[in-house]
Amino acid sequence: MADLIHRYKVDVYGIQETKMEVVDGGVLRSVGGGRLDDMAFKPLTGASGGILLCWNSGAWKKLDQSIGRFYVSILLIHPASGWKWCVSNVYGPQESVEREEMWRELAEVQMHGQLRGASSVTLTSQGLQGTGTGGAA
Repeated sequence: MADLIHRYKVDVYGIQETKMEVVDGGVLRSVGGGRLDDMAFKPLTGASGGILLCWNSGAWKKLDQSIGRFYVSILLIHPASGWKWCVSNVYGPQESVEREEMWRELAEVQMHGQLRGASSVTLTSQGLQGTGTGGAA
């Protein structure tokens, strides 16, 4: 994977189902090959899960992060342009009760108004609704 990240100059990368309790610098280097050098991580729960978002801190600066039961979200800014981008990596459950909990949790996520209320985009269980260009994940 590190070869592809370098070849295509990937600046943000997410992994679901890492099945890891801890992600350290060594794991980050093996995934990103030195190009991706910062991260937000949610450890596995039981025998499944684990969510990792990593990025190139030379291209993007983290303004905020939110980690929930089913997601990892980061609010990034591109320093040269000032463009803000909210990236979310969601690991959704198969059970309907847990899936409903996931949608409730995602609906409540707010990062400086980037996920909800900053535009006319709304996150629903049917997907994104609306026409805004805010930072909806």
